[in-house]
Amino acid sequence: MMEKRQIQYSKILLFIFFCFFSFQAFVFADTTYGIINGTEVNFRSEARVGSNVIAILDNGTTVTVKNAYAVKGAGCDAGWINITYNNRDGYVCKSYLSIAGQDVYLRPWTTPKKAILGGAIFTARGYISAGQNTSYLKKFNVNPNSKYGVYTNQYMANLAAPSSEASISYNSYKNNGLLDLPLVFEIPIYDSMPYETKHPTISSGVKEQWTVTDEAFEKLLDDQGFPETYKVKLRAVHTDHPNWVFKALHTKLDFWTSVYWEKKVSSISACSACYETPLDQTE
Repeated sequence: MMEKRQIQYSKILLFIFFCFFSFQAFVFADTTYGIINGTEVNFRSEARVGSNVIAILDNGTTVTVKNAYAVKGAGCDAGWINITYNNRDGYVCKSYLSIAGQDVYLRPWTTPKKAILGGAIFTARGYISAGQNTSYLKKFNVNPNSKYGVYTNQYMANLAAPSSEASISYNSYKNNGLLDLPLVFEIPIYDSMPYETKHPTISSGVKEQWTVTDEAFEKLLDDQGFPETYKVKLRAVHTDHPNWVFKALHTKLDFWTSVYWEKKVSSISACSACYETPLDQTE
Protein backbone atom coordinates (compact mmCIF):
# COMPACT_ATOMS: atom_id res chain seq x y z
CA MET A 1 0.00 0.00 0.00
CA MET A 2 2.84 2.39 0.91
CA GLU A 3 4.63 1.59 -2.37
CA LYS A 4 1.44 2.28 -4.32
CA ARG A 5 0.95 5.61 -2.53
CA GLN A 6 4.56 6.61 -3.27
CA ILE A 7 4.01 5.82 -6.95
CA GLN A 8 0.89 8.01 -6.93
CA TYR A 9 2.82 10.86 -5.30
CA SER A 10 5.55 10.48 -7.92
CA LYS A 11 3.01 10.73 -10.72
CA ILE A 12 1.51 13.86 -9.19
CA LEU A 13 4.92 15.50 -8.77
CA LEU A 14 5.86 14.57 -12.33
CA PHE A 15 2.62 16.10 -13.59
CA ILE A 16 3.27 19.32 -11.64
CA PHE A 17 6.85 19.39 -12.97
CA PHE A 18 5.73 19.26 -16.60
CA CYS A 19 2.89 21.74 -16.03
CA PHE A 20 5.29 24.18 -14.36
CA PHE A 21 7.85 24.18 -17.15
CA SER A 22 5.20 24.12 -19.89
CA PHE A 23 3.61 27.15 -18.24
CA GLN A 24 6.96 28.93 -18.04
CA ALA A 25 7.59 28.34 -21.72
CA PHE A 26 4.51 30.41 -22.50
CA VAL A 27 4.77 33.17 -19.90
CA PHE A 28 8.40 34.09 -20.40
CA ALA A 29 7.38 35.82 -23.58
CA ASP A 30 5.17 38.16 -21.54
CA THR A 31 6.82 41.38 -20.38
CA THR A 32 5.79 43.64 -17.52
CA TYR A 33 6.43 47.35 -17.99
CA GLY A 34 6.64 50.20 -15.53
CA ILE A 35 6.36 53.97 -15.85
CA ILE A 36 8.56 56.38 -13.87
CA ASN A 37 6.27 58.84 -12.04
CA GLY A 38 8.82 61.22 -10.54
CA THR A 39 11.40 63.71 -11.77
CA GLU A 40 15.09 62.84 -11.84
CA VAL A 41 14.62 59.39 -10.34
CA ASN A 42 17.85 57.57 -9.56
CA PHE A 43 18.29 54.22 -11.28
CA ARG A 44 20.73 52.43 -8.96
CA SER A 45 22.92 49.34 -9.21
CA GLU A 46 21.74 47.97 -5.84
CA ALA A 47 18.60 48.18 -3.71
CA ARG A 48 19.89 50.91 -1.43
CA VAL A 49 20.63 54.61 -1.35
CA GLY A 50 24.33 55.20 -1.77
CA SER A 51 24.83 52.54 -4.43
CA ASN A 52 26.06 53.49 -7.90
CA VAL A 53 23.64 55.59 -9.99
CA ILE A 54 23.38 53.97 -13.42
CA ALA A 55 21.13 56.66 -14.87
CA ILE A 56 18.71 59.43 -13.92
CA LEU A 57 15.24 58.71 -15.26
CA ASP A 58 12.73 61.37 -16.21
CA ASN A 59 9.00 61.34 -15.49
CA GLY A 60 7.15 59.11 -17.98
CA THR A 61 10.14 56.92 -18.83
CA THR A 62 9.14 53.34 -19.67
CA VAL A 63 11.20 50.56 -18.07
CA THR A 64 11.01 46.78 -18.00
CA VAL A 65 10.10 45.28 -14.63
CA LYS A 66 12.14 42.17 -13.89
CA ASN A 67 10.62 41.50 -10.48
CA ALA A 68 7.54 43.36 -9.24
CA TYR A 69 8.07 42.18 -5.66
CA ALA A 70 9.65 45.05 -3.71
CA VAL A 71 12.78 44.22 -1.73
CA LYS A 72 13.88 46.04 1.41
CA GLY A 73 16.78 48.44 1.24
CA ALA A 74 18.05 51.65 2.82
CA GLY A 75 16.54 54.90 1.63
CA CYS A 76 13.16 53.68 0.35
CA ASP A 77 10.45 52.67 2.80
CA ALA A 78 8.24 51.37 -0.04
CA GLY A 79 10.95 48.95 -1.15
CA TRP A 80 13.04 48.68 -4.31
CA ILE A 81 11.90 47.26 -7.65
CA ASN A 82 14.30 45.37 -9.90
CA ILE A 83 14.08 46.82 -13.43
CA THR A 84 15.92 46.88 -16.74
CA TYR A 85 16.58 50.07 -18.71
CA ASN A 86 18.76 50.41 -21.81
CA ASN A 87 19.94 46.82 -21.29
CA ARG A 88 21.17 47.65 -17.79
CA ASP A 89 19.89 45.87 -14.69
CA GLY A 90 19.25 47.82 -11.46
CA TYR A 91 16.74 49.18 -8.96
CA VAL A 92 14.40 52.14 -8.49
CA CYS A 93 12.38 53.09 -5.43
CA LYS A 94 8.85 51.72 -5.73
CA SER A 95 7.43 55.14 -4.75
CA TYR A 96 8.51 56.48 -8.15
CA LEU A 97 7.32 53.59 -10.31
CA SER A 98 3.88 52.66 -11.62
CA ILE A 99 3.66 49.07 -12.80
CA ALA A 100 1.38 48.76 -15.80
CA GLY A 101 -1.70 46.60 -15.35
CA GLN A 102 -0.79 45.39 -11.89
CA ASP A 103 -2.31 45.73 -8.43
CA VAL A 104 -1.10 45.13 -4.89
CA TYR A 105 -1.34 41.35 -5.42
CA LEU A 106 1.07 41.49 -8.40
CA ARG A 107 -1.68 40.62 -10.86
CA PRO A 108 -1.81 39.68 -13.65
CA TRP A 109 -0.05 36.50 -12.53
CA THR A 110 1.85 35.87 -15.75
CA THR A 111 4.69 33.87 -14.21
CA PRO A 112 4.80 31.16 -11.52
CA LYS A 113 6.86 33.46 -9.28
CA LYS A 114 4.32 36.30 -9.49
CA ALA A 115 1.49 33.85 -8.81
CA ILE A 116 3.21 32.46 -5.71
CA LEU A 117 4.17 35.86 -4.30
CA GLY A 118 0.84 37.47 -5.19
CA GLY A 119 -1.09 34.56 -3.76
CA ALA A 120 0.92 34.77 -0.53
CA ILE A 121 0.14 38.50 -0.21
CA PHE A 122 -3.55 37.82 -0.91
CA THR A 123 -3.68 35.10 1.76
CA ALA A 124 -1.79 37.20 4.30
CA ARG A 125 -4.01 40.25 3.85
CA GLY A 126 -7.34 38.53 3.35
CA TYR A 127 -7.08 35.70 5.86
CA ILE A 128 -4.03 35.58 8.15
CA SER A 129 -4.23 39.25 9.19
CA ALA A 130 -7.95 38.74 9.86
CA GLY A 131 -7.16 36.10 12.47
CA GLN A 132 -7.88 33.01 10.41
CA ASN A 133 -5.63 30.06 11.12
CA THR A 134 -4.79 28.10 7.99
CA SER A 135 -4.58 24.66 9.58
CA TYR A 136 -6.95 23.37 12.29
CA LEU A 137 -9.12 26.48 12.59
CA LYS A 138 -9.94 26.66 8.92
CA LYS A 139 -12.49 23.93 9.58
CA PHE A 140 -14.11 25.14 12.77
CA ASN A 141 -13.15 28.12 14.90
CA VAL A 142 -12.67 27.44 18.61
CA ASN A 143 -10.20 30.24 19.26
CA PRO A 144 -11.87 32.84 21.52
CA ASN A 145 -9.21 35.40 20.49
CA SER A 146 -9.95 35.11 16.78
CA LYS A 147 -11.60 37.92 14.84
CA TYR A 148 -14.29 35.42 13.86
CA GLY A 149 -16.84 34.16 16.35
CA VAL A 150 -16.46 30.71 17.88
CA TYR A 151 -18.42 27.82 16.40
CA THR A 152 -18.21 29.31 12.90
CA ASN A 153 -16.91 27.76 9.74
CA GLN A 154 -13.94 29.77 8.48
CA TYR A 155 -12.92 27.90 5.36
CA MET A 156 -13.73 24.23 5.01
CA ALA A 157 -16.67 22.26 6.39
CA ASN A 158 -15.61 18.64 6.01
CA LEU A 159 -15.90 17.18 9.50
CA ALA A 160 -13.61 14.24 8.75
CA ALA A 161 -10.91 16.27 6.97
CA PRO A 162 -8.63 16.95 9.96
CA SER A 163 -8.06 13.23 10.45
CA SER A 164 -7.39 12.38 6.80
CA GLU A 165 -5.28 15.47 6.18
CA ALA A 166 -3.18 14.81 9.27
CA SER A 167 -2.48 11.29 8.04
CA ILE A 168 -1.50 12.52 4.57
CA SER A 169 0.73 15.24 5.99
CA TYR A 170 2.45 12.82 8.39
CA ASN A 171 3.18 10.32 5.63
CA SER A 172 4.48 13.08 3.35
CA TYR A 173 6.91 14.27 6.02
CA LYS A 174 7.88 10.68 6.82
CA ASN A 175 8.52 9.69 3.21
CA ASN A 176 10.75 12.72 2.74
CA GLY A 177 12.69 12.23 5.97
CA LEU A 178 11.36 15.40 7.60
CA LEU A 179 9.89 14.07 10.83
CA ASP A 180 12.89 15.29 12.83
CA LEU A 181 12.07 18.92 12.07
CA PRO A 182 10.93 21.11 15.02
CA LEU A 183 7.29 21.05 13.89
CA VAL A 184 4.85 23.14 15.94
CA PHE A 185 1.38 21.83 16.84
CA GLU A 186 -1.34 24.01 18.33
CA ILE A 187 -3.64 21.81 20.39
CA PRO A 188 -7.10 23.02 21.49
CA ILE A 189 -8.05 22.27 25.09
CA TYR A 190 -11.73 21.87 25.99
CA ASP A 191 -13.65 21.57 29.22
CA SER A 192 -15.28 18.15 29.77
CA MET A 193 -12.98 16.55 27.21
CA PRO A 194 -13.54 12.75 27.35
CA TYR A 195 -10.47 10.62 27.94
CA GLU A 196 -11.57 7.88 25.55
CA THR A 197 -13.39 7.74 22.24
CA LYS A 198 -15.82 5.07 21.12
CA HIS A 199 -14.54 5.17 17.55
CA PRO A 200 -12.19 2.18 16.97
CA THR A 201 -10.14 3.86 14.22
CA ILE A 202 -9.23 6.74 16.51
CA SER A 203 -8.84 4.61 19.65
CA SER A 204 -6.59 1.94 18.20
CA GLY A 205 -2.86 2.57 18.17
CA VAL A 206 -2.95 5.68 20.36
CA LYS A 207 0.08 5.52 22.64
CA GLU A 208 0.12 6.62 26.27
CA GLN A 209 2.96 7.38 28.65
CA TRP A 210 2.14 7.94 32.30
CA THR A 211 5.75 8.02 33.53
CA VAL A 212 7.63 11.33 33.30
CA THR A 213 10.99 10.78 31.56
CA ASP A 214 11.80 14.32 30.36
CA GLU A 215 11.55 16.94 33.11
CA ALA A 216 12.18 19.86 30.75
CA PHE A 217 9.38 18.75 28.43
CA GLU A 218 7.09 18.19 31.42
CA LYS A 219 7.71 21.76 32.58
CA LEU A 220 6.73 23.09 29.15
CA LEU A 221 3.46 21.18 29.37
CA ASP A 222 2.83 22.46 32.92
CA ASP A 223 3.61 26.06 32.00
CA GLN A 224 1.01 25.93 29.25
CA GLY A 225 -1.63 24.32 31.42
CA PHE A 226 -2.05 21.01 29.61
CA PRO A 227 -4.36 18.69 31.62
CA GLU A 228 -3.01 15.28 32.68
CA THR A 229 -5.30 13.54 30.19
CA TYR A 230 -3.50 15.41 27.40
CA LYS A 231 -0.06 14.89 28.88
CA VAL A 232 -0.16 11.09 28.73
CA LYS A 233 -0.61 11.28 24.96
CA LEU A 234 1.86 14.11 24.39
CA ARG A 235 4.59 12.36 26.39
CA ALA A 236 4.30 9.34 24.11
CA VAL A 237 4.50 11.50 20.99
CA HIS A 238 7.46 13.40 22.45
CA THR A 239 9.32 10.13 23.02
CA ASP A 240 9.00 9.29 19.32
CA HIS A 241 9.52 12.87 18.08
CA PRO A 242 11.55 14.85 20.64
CA ASN A 243 11.91 17.90 18.39
CA TRP A 244 8.20 18.55 18.03
CA VAL A 245 6.72 21.53 19.89
CA PHE A 246 3.22 21.58 21.39
CA LYS A 247 1.32 24.78 22.12
CA ALA A 248 -1.89 24.85 24.12
CA LEU A 249 -4.91 26.71 22.76
CA HIS A 250 -7.21 27.24 25.75
CA THR A 251 -10.63 27.43 24.15
CA LYS A 252 -12.57 27.75 27.43
CA LEU A 253 -15.32 25.90 25.60
CA ASP A 254 -17.28 22.82 26.62
CA PHE A 255 -16.38 19.83 24.44
CA TRP A 256 -19.92 18.51 24.01
CA THR A 257 -21.30 21.96 23.22
CA SER A 258 -18.59 22.34 20.58
CA VAL A 259 -19.52 19.00 19.03
CA TYR A 260 -23.16 20.09 18.88
CA TRP A 261 -22.33 23.31 17.03
CA GLU A 262 -19.70 21.73 14.81
CA LYS A 263 -22.24 19.29 13.38
CA LYS A 264 -24.45 22.25 12.44
CA VAL A 265 -21.81 23.83 10.20
CA SER A 266 -20.40 20.62 8.72
CA SER A 267 -21.05 19.70 5.12
CA ILE A 268 -21.29 15.98 5.93
CA SER A 269 -23.66 14.33 8.35
CA ALA A 270 -22.66 13.05 11.78
CA CYS A 271 -21.32 9.53 11.47
CA SER A 272 -19.25 6.91 13.25
CA ALA A 273 -16.20 9.16 12.93
CA CYS A 274 -17.60 11.74 15.34
CA TYR A 275 -19.23 11.90 18.76
CA GLU A 276 -22.99 11.77 19.08
CA THR A 277 -23.50 12.08 22.84
CA PRO A 278 -21.32 11.87 25.96
CA LEU A 279 -19.95 8.39 26.63
CA ASP A 280 -21.80 7.99 29.91
CA GLN A 281 -25.11 8.43 28.05
CA THR A 282 -24.40 5.71 25.51
CA GLU A 283 -23.27 2.88 27.74
